Amino acid sequence: MGKESSVHIIDIDGELKKLWDEQKHEKKIKACLLTLIIYTRDDVRGDYLREINRSIIKEFPCRIISITELGEDVTNVLTTEVSQHTSLEGGTLIASDQITIRASSEYIERIPFIVLPEIVPDLPVYSIWGAPVSPSNALLTELEKASTKVIFDAESSPPLSAFSKVLYQKLGKVPCGIADIHWAIAAGWRECFYQAFNREEGMRFLETVNKVKVTFNDTEAKTLPARDTLSWYFQAWLAGRMRWTLLKTDHAKRETSYQSKSGVVSLQIVPEKNPKFHSSSILTIELTNPSGDSYIFTRHPDWDKVVVHVTRKNTCELPFVFPYPDFSRGSNFMRELFFQAESDHYKRTLEKLSELS
Repeated sequence: MGKESSVHIIDIDGELKKLWDEQKHEKKIKACLLTLIIYTRDDVRGDYLREINRSIIKEFPCRIISITELGEDVTNVLTTEVSQHTSLEGGTLIASDQITIRASSEYIERIPFIVLPEIVPDLPVYSIWGAPVSPSNALLTELEKASTKVIFDAESSPPLSAFSKVLYQKLGKVPCGIADIHWAIAAGWRECFYQAFNREEGMRFLETVNKVKVTFNDTEAKTLPARDTLSWYFQAWLAGRMRWTLLKTDHAKRETSYQSKSGVVSLQIVPEKNPKFHSSSILTIELTNPSGDSYIFTRHPDWDKVVVHVTRKNTCELPFVFPYPDFSRGSNFMRELFFQAESDHYKRTLEKLSELS
Protein backbone atom coordinates (compact mmCIF):
# COMPACT_ATOMS: atom_id res chain seq x y z
CA MET A 1 0.00 0.00 0.00
CA GLY A 2 1.22 3.48 -0.81
CA LYS A 3 1.73 6.26 1.67
CA GLU A 4 -1.48 7.53 3.28
CA SER A 5 -2.38 11.19 2.90
CA SER A 6 -4.69 12.97 5.35
CA VAL A 7 -7.39 14.89 3.51
CA HIS A 8 -10.49 16.93 4.22
CA ILE A 9 -13.72 15.09 3.49
CA ILE A 10 -14.60 17.26 0.52
CA ASP A 11 -11.15 16.69 -1.03
CA ILE A 12 -11.21 12.87 -1.14
CA ASP A 13 -11.81 12.52 -4.89
CA GLY A 14 -9.31 15.23 -5.78
CA GLU A 15 -6.59 13.67 -3.63
CA LEU A 16 -7.21 10.21 -5.14
CA LYS A 17 -6.83 11.70 -8.62
CA LYS A 18 -3.62 13.40 -7.51
CA LEU A 19 -2.20 10.10 -6.23
CA TRP A 20 -3.03 8.46 -9.57
CA ASP A 21 -1.41 11.24 -11.56
CA GLU A 22 1.75 10.89 -9.45
CA GLN A 23 2.20 7.25 -10.46
CA LYS A 24 5.08 7.52 -12.95
CA HIS A 25 4.99 3.97 -14.31
CA GLU A 26 4.74 3.89 -18.13
CA LYS A 27 2.01 1.24 -18.18
CA LYS A 28 -0.57 1.74 -15.47
CA ILE A 29 -4.18 0.73 -14.93
CA LYS A 30 -6.61 1.73 -12.22
CA ALA A 31 -8.51 -1.49 -11.44
CA CYS A 32 -11.80 -1.84 -9.58
CA LEU A 33 -14.10 -4.86 -9.65
CA LEU A 34 -16.18 -3.81 -6.65
CA THR A 35 -16.40 -1.51 -3.65
CA LEU A 36 -15.45 -3.12 -0.35
CA ILE A 37 -16.54 -1.37 2.85
CA ILE A 38 -15.21 -2.60 6.18
CA TYR A 39 -16.45 -1.34 9.53
CA THR A 40 -14.61 -2.37 12.70
CA ARG A 41 -14.14 -1.32 16.26
CA ASP A 42 -10.66 -0.30 17.40
CA ASP A 43 -9.85 -3.68 18.92
CA VAL A 44 -7.83 -6.82 18.25
CA ARG A 45 -10.61 -8.47 16.20
CA GLY A 46 -10.38 -5.50 13.88
CA ASP A 47 -6.82 -6.59 13.06
CA TYR A 48 -8.13 -9.91 11.75
CA LEU A 49 -10.83 -8.26 9.64
CA ARG A 50 -8.33 -5.80 8.18
CA GLU A 51 -6.16 -8.78 7.25
CA ILE A 52 -9.16 -10.18 5.33
CA ASN A 53 -9.26 -6.80 3.64
CA ARG A 54 -5.69 -7.19 2.43
CA SER A 55 -6.27 -10.72 1.17
CA ILE A 56 -9.39 -9.66 -0.74
CA ILE A 57 -7.60 -6.92 -2.65
CA LYS A 58 -5.00 -9.47 -3.80
CA GLU A 59 -7.75 -11.56 -5.37
CA PHE A 60 -10.13 -8.79 -6.44
CA PRO A 61 -8.76 -5.29 -7.14
CA CYS A 62 -11.31 -2.96 -5.61
CA ARG A 63 -11.93 0.36 -3.93
CA ILE A 64 -11.66 -0.18 -0.19
CA ILE A 65 -13.40 2.09 2.29
CA SER A 66 -12.20 1.25 5.78
CA ILE A 67 -14.12 2.65 8.78
CA THR A 68 -12.75 2.30 12.31
CA GLU A 69 -14.77 3.37 15.33
CA LEU A 70 -12.38 4.43 18.06
CA GLY A 71 -12.63 3.41 21.70
CA GLU A 72 -14.95 4.98 24.26
CA ASP A 73 -12.09 7.00 25.77
CA VAL A 74 -11.57 8.86 22.46
CA THR A 75 -13.83 11.80 21.59
CA ASN A 76 -14.17 14.50 18.94
CA VAL A 77 -12.21 12.64 16.24
CA LEU A 78 -13.13 12.29 12.56
CA THR A 79 -10.25 11.83 10.13
CA THR A 80 -10.00 10.65 6.52
CA GLU A 81 -6.94 9.42 4.67
CA VAL A 82 -6.45 8.18 1.11
CA SER A 83 -3.88 5.87 -0.43
CA GLN A 84 -3.47 3.46 -3.33
CA HIS A 85 -2.72 -0.22 -3.27
CA THR A 86 -0.37 -1.03 -6.15
CA SER A 87 1.01 -4.21 -7.68
CA LEU A 88 2.89 -5.15 -10.84
CA GLU A 89 1.33 -7.69 -13.21
CA GLY A 90 3.19 -8.47 -16.42
CA GLY A 91 4.96 -5.12 -16.42
CA THR A 92 1.75 -3.16 -15.81
CA LEU A 93 1.18 -1.24 -12.59
CA ILE A 94 -2.29 -1.92 -11.19
CA ALA A 95 -3.63 0.58 -8.66
CA SER A 96 -6.72 0.49 -6.44
CA ASP A 97 -8.04 3.30 -4.27
CA GLN A 98 -8.25 3.07 -0.50
CA ILE A 99 -10.07 5.46 1.80
CA THR A 100 -9.53 5.18 5.56
CA ILE A 101 -11.93 6.80 8.02
CA ARG A 102 -11.34 6.92 11.78
CA ALA A 103 -14.12 8.27 13.95
CA SER A 104 -15.09 8.52 17.59
CA SER A 105 -18.53 7.21 18.47
CA GLU A 106 -20.38 10.55 18.33
CA TYR A 107 -19.52 10.90 14.63
CA ILE A 108 -20.54 7.39 13.49
CA GLU A 109 -24.02 8.45 12.38
CA ARG A 110 -22.38 10.91 9.96
CA ILE A 111 -20.31 8.19 8.26
CA PRO A 112 -22.92 7.33 5.56
CA PHE A 113 -22.68 10.89 4.23
CA ILE A 114 -18.95 10.32 3.67
CA VAL A 115 -19.07 6.74 2.45
CA LEU A 116 -22.05 6.61 0.09
CA PRO A 117 -20.73 9.23 -2.39
CA GLU A 118 -17.46 7.25 -2.65
CA ILE A 119 -19.06 3.98 -3.78
CA VAL A 120 -18.08 3.17 -7.37
CA PRO A 121 -21.28 3.29 -9.49
CA ASP A 122 -22.60 0.22 -11.33
CA LEU A 123 -20.33 -2.24 -9.50
CA PRO A 124 -21.10 -4.65 -6.64
CA VAL A 125 -20.74 -3.36 -3.09
CA TYR A 126 -19.68 -5.70 -0.29
CA SER A 127 -19.57 -4.62 3.35
CA ILE A 128 -17.86 -6.38 6.24
CA TRP A 129 -19.53 -5.62 9.57
CA GLY A 130 -17.06 -6.16 12.42
CA ALA A 131 -19.11 -4.91 15.38
CA PRO A 132 -22.10 -5.96 17.50
CA VAL A 133 -25.18 -6.59 15.38
CA SER A 134 -28.18 -4.51 16.37
CA PRO A 135 -31.48 -4.17 14.48
CA SER A 136 -31.52 -0.46 15.32
CA ASN A 137 -27.99 0.50 14.22
CA ALA A 138 -28.34 3.43 11.78
CA LEU A 139 -25.00 2.84 10.03
CA LEU A 140 -25.72 -0.86 9.50
CA THR A 141 -29.14 -0.01 8.08
CA GLU A 142 -27.57 2.36 5.54
CA LEU A 143 -24.92 -0.19 4.56
CA GLU A 144 -27.59 -2.84 4.04
CA LYS A 145 -29.41 -0.48 1.68
CA ALA A 146 -26.24 0.31 -0.29
CA SER A 147 -24.64 -3.16 -0.38
CA THR A 148 -24.96 -6.17 -2.63
CA LYS A 149 -24.08 -8.25 0.42
CA VAL A 150 -23.14 -7.59 4.05
CA ILE A 151 -20.64 -10.00 5.62
CA PHE A 152 -21.04 -10.53 9.38
CA ASP A 153 -18.56 -11.73 11.99
CA ALA A 154 -19.78 -13.69 15.02
CA GLU A 155 -16.59 -13.00 17.00
CA SER A 156 -17.35 -9.27 16.86
CA SER A 157 -20.86 -9.69 18.24
CA PRO A 158 -21.03 -12.08 21.20
CA PRO A 159 -22.87 -14.00 22.49
CA LEU A 160 -23.23 -16.40 19.58
CA SER A 161 -26.88 -17.25 20.26
CA ALA A 162 -27.96 -13.58 20.18
CA PHE A 163 -25.88 -12.90 17.07
CA SER A 164 -27.47 -15.87 15.29
CA LYS A 165 -30.98 -14.82 16.30
CA VAL A 166 -30.54 -11.34 14.80
CA LEU A 167 -29.11 -12.74 11.54
CA TYR A 168 -31.88 -15.34 11.35
CA GLN A 169 -34.43 -12.53 11.61
CA LYS A 170 -32.65 -10.54 8.91
CA LEU A 171 -32.72 -13.31 6.29
CA GLY A 172 -35.09 -12.35 3.51
CA LYS A 173 -36.04 -9.09 5.20
CA VAL A 174 -33.10 -6.81 4.36
CA PRO A 175 -32.45 -5.39 0.86
CA CYS A 176 -29.06 -7.12 0.51
CA GLY A 177 -27.59 -10.59 0.71
CA ILE A 178 -26.07 -11.88 3.94
CA ALA A 179 -22.77 -13.71 4.37
CA ASP A 180 -21.15 -15.07 7.50
CA ILE A 181 -17.40 -15.48 8.02
CA HIS A 182 -17.63 -18.64 10.14
CA TRP A 183 -20.20 -20.25 7.85
CA ALA A 184 -17.78 -19.67 4.96
CA ILE A 185 -14.82 -21.15 6.84
CA ALA A 186 -16.83 -24.25 7.79
CA ALA A 187 -17.53 -25.02 4.10
CA GLY A 188 -14.55 -27.39 3.91
CA TRP A 189 -15.96 -29.66 6.60
CA ARG A 190 -19.45 -29.54 5.12
CA GLU A 191 -17.99 -30.66 1.79
CA CYS A 192 -16.23 -33.60 3.47
CA PHE A 193 -19.47 -34.73 5.09
CA TYR A 194 -21.35 -34.45 1.80
CA GLN A 195 -18.81 -36.78 0.23
CA ALA A 196 -18.76 -39.25 3.11
CA PHE A 197 -22.50 -39.56 3.69
CA ASN A 198 -24.14 -38.88 0.32
CA ARG A 199 -25.17 -42.52 -0.13
CA GLU A 200 -27.94 -44.48 1.53
CA GLU A 201 -25.54 -46.44 3.75
CA GLY A 202 -24.01 -43.23 5.10
CA MET A 203 -27.39 -41.66 5.81
CA ARG A 204 -28.53 -44.80 7.66
CA PHE A 205 -25.48 -44.50 9.89
CA LEU A 206 -26.10 -40.81 10.61
CA GLU A 207 -29.68 -41.59 11.59
CA THR A 208 -28.40 -43.96 14.31
CA VAL A 209 -25.62 -41.74 15.70
CA ASN A 210 -25.83 -41.11 19.44
CA LYS A 211 -22.45 -39.45 20.13
CA VAL A 212 -20.57 -36.71 18.27
CA LYS A 213 -17.24 -35.32 19.45
CA VAL A 214 -15.67 -32.29 17.73
CA THR A 215 -12.07 -31.46 18.65
CA PHE A 216 -10.77 -27.99 17.85
CA ASN A 217 -7.41 -26.22 18.04
CA ASP A 218 -7.39 -24.14 21.21
CA THR A 219 -3.98 -22.58 20.56
CA GLU A 220 -4.15 -18.96 21.73
CA ALA A 221 -4.56 -16.21 19.13
CA LYS A 222 -5.14 -12.60 20.12
CA THR A 223 -7.65 -12.01 17.30
CA LEU A 224 -9.82 -14.99 18.34
CA PRO A 225 -11.38 -14.44 21.76
CA ALA A 226 -13.65 -17.50 21.36
CA ARG A 227 -11.79 -20.28 19.61
CA ASP A 228 -14.64 -22.79 19.71
CA THR A 229 -17.06 -20.76 17.54
CA LEU A 230 -16.37 -22.73 14.35
CA SER A 231 -17.09 -25.99 16.19
CA TRP A 232 -20.45 -24.64 17.41
CA TYR A 233 -21.30 -23.70 13.81
CA PHE A 234 -20.50 -27.22 12.63
CA GLN A 235 -22.53 -28.99 15.29
CA ALA A 236 -25.48 -26.63 14.67
CA TRP A 237 -25.28 -27.36 10.93
CA LEU A 238 -25.27 -31.11 11.58
CA ALA A 239 -28.19 -30.84 13.99
CA GLY A 240 -30.11 -28.76 11.46
CA ARG A 241 -29.45 -31.15 8.60
CA MET A 242 -30.51 -34.16 10.70
CA ARG A 243 -33.61 -32.34 12.05
CA TRP A 244 -32.55 -32.99 15.64
CA THR A 245 -34.45 -31.21 18.43
CA LEU A 246 -32.48 -29.46 21.18
CA LEU A 247 -32.87 -30.90 24.69
CA LYS A 248 -30.24 -29.02 26.72
CA THR A 249 -26.91 -27.19 26.50
CA ASP A 250 -24.07 -26.88 29.00
CA HIS A 251 -21.89 -24.03 27.74
CA ALA A 252 -19.25 -24.47 30.45
CA LYS A 253 -18.67 -28.10 29.44
CA ARG A 254 -19.35 -27.42 25.72
CA GLU A 255 -21.92 -30.22 25.71
CA THR A 256 -25.27 -30.34 23.93
CA SER A 257 -28.01 -32.96 23.80
CA TYR A 258 -30.48 -33.41 20.96
CA GLN A 259 -33.41 -35.71 20.30
CA SER A 260 -33.22 -37.65 17.05
CA LYS A 261 -35.66 -40.16 15.57
CA SER A 262 -33.62 -42.98 17.11
CA GLY A 263 -32.85 -41.53 20.54
CA VAL A 264 -30.75 -38.94 22.37
CA VAL A 265 -27.65 -37.57 20.63
CA SER A 266 -24.84 -36.18 22.80
CA LEU A 267 -22.50 -33.65 21.19
CA GLN A 268 -19.25 -32.59 22.82
CA ILE A 269 -16.77 -29.91 21.76
CA VAL A 270 -13.25 -30.59 23.05
CA PRO A 271 -10.23 -28.24 23.06
CA GLU A 272 -6.77 -29.40 22.04
CA LYS A 273 -3.62 -27.42 21.29
CA ASN A 274 -1.99 -28.18 17.93
CA PRO A 275 0.49 -25.61 16.55
CA LYS A 276 0.36 -27.12 13.05
CA PHE A 277 -3.11 -25.67 12.42
CA HIS A 278 -4.67 -22.25 12.64
CA SER A 279 -6.28 -21.46 15.95
CA SER A 280 -9.98 -22.51 16.13
CA SER A 281 -9.56 -25.05 13.29
CA ILE A 282 -11.56 -28.25 13.66
CA LEU A 283 -9.05 -31.08 14.05
CA THR A 284 -11.20 -34.21 14.35
CA ILE A 285 -14.86 -35.17 14.23
CA GLU A 286 -15.89 -38.50 15.70
CA LEU A 287 -19.35 -40.02 15.29
CA THR A 288 -20.46 -43.27 16.94
CA ASN A 289 -23.71 -45.22 17.31
CA PRO A 290 -24.94 -47.69 19.96
CA SER A 291 -23.87 -50.65 17.80
CA GLY A 292 -20.22 -49.60 18.06
CA ASP A 293 -19.95 -48.33 14.48
CA SER A 294 -17.91 -45.14 14.09
CA TYR A 295 -16.59 -42.62 11.60
CA ILE A 296 -13.54 -40.57 12.62
CA PHE A 297 -12.54 -37.61 10.43
CA THR A 298 -9.03 -36.23 11.07
CA ARG A 299 -7.28 -33.27 9.46
CA HIS A 300 -3.88 -34.31 8.10
CA PRO A 301 -1.16 -32.09 9.61
CA ASP A 302 0.86 -31.76 6.40
CA TRP A 303 -1.62 -32.06 3.52
CA ASP A 304 -4.90 -30.36 2.67
CA LYS A 305 -6.72 -33.62 3.28
CA VAL A 306 -9.01 -35.32 5.78
CA VAL A 307 -8.35 -38.96 6.69
CA VAL A 308 -11.48 -41.00 7.48
CA HIS A 309 -11.40 -44.17 9.61
CA VAL A 310 -14.57 -46.29 9.54
CA THR A 311 -15.03 -49.00 12.15
CA ARG A 312 -17.88 -51.49 12.25
CA LYS A 313 -18.77 -53.70 15.20
CA ASN A 314 -16.73 -56.60 13.86
CA THR A 315 -14.51 -55.01 11.19
CA CYS A 316 -12.14 -52.11 10.70
CA GLU A 317 -12.06 -50.75 7.13
CA LEU A 318 -9.03 -49.31 5.41
CA PRO A 319 -8.88 -45.54 5.90
CA PHE A 320 -9.76 -43.30 2.97
CA VAL A 321 -8.93 -39.70 2.20
CA PHE A 322 -10.91 -36.65 1.08
CA PRO A 323 -9.39 -33.41 -0.17
CA TYR A 324 -9.93 -30.63 2.33
CA PRO A 325 -10.48 -27.30 0.57
CA ASP A 326 -9.27 -24.61 2.97
CA PHE A 327 -11.95 -21.93 3.23
CA SER A 328 -10.24 -19.94 5.98
CA ARG A 329 -8.43 -17.71 3.48
CA GLY A 330 -7.57 -17.29 -0.19
CA SER A 331 -9.76 -17.64 -3.25
CA ASN A 332 -12.01 -20.38 -1.77
CA PHE A 333 -12.85 -18.10 1.14
CA MET A 334 -13.58 -15.13 -1.13
CA ARG A 335 -15.83 -17.12 -3.44
CA GLU A 336 -17.80 -18.49 -0.50
CA LEU A 337 -18.28 -15.01 0.97
CA PHE A 338 -19.05 -13.13 -2.23
CA PHE A 339 -20.84 -15.52 -4.53
CA GLN A 340 -22.73 -18.10 -2.44
CA ALA A 341 -26.34 -17.22 -1.70
CA GLU A 342 -27.98 -17.87 1.65
CA SER A 343 -29.27 -21.43 1.77
CA ASP A 344 -31.88 -23.29 3.77
CA HIS A 345 -28.95 -25.10 5.43
CA TYR A 346 -27.56 -21.80 6.65
CA LYS A 347 -30.96 -20.69 7.88
CA ARG A 348 -31.35 -23.90 9.85
CA THR A 349 -27.85 -23.50 11.28
CA LEU A 350 -28.66 -20.00 12.55
CA GLU A 351 -31.89 -21.33 14.02
CA LYS A 352 -30.00 -24.05 15.93
CA LEU A 353 -27.33 -21.59 17.11
CA SER A 354 -29.96 -19.15 18.33
CA GLU A 355 -31.39 -21.91 20.55
CA LEU A 356 -28.08 -22.25 22.44
CA SER A 357 -28.82 -19.46 24.93
